Amino acid sequence: MACDAEKGVEDLFRSISLPPLWADTLRHQMRQEVVERESEAVEL
Repeated sequence: MACDAEKGVEDLFRSISLPPLWADTLRHQMRQEVVERESEAVEL
């Protein structure tokens, strides 16, 4: 039953599409965050 709910949520998220500019902005911000977090991890 939990698997069905999880699949339903995954299907819902797959059906959502963002305007191209929003998607590009989010991808850029996510890349920046990954770089920042990796940098912080190296400093530790």
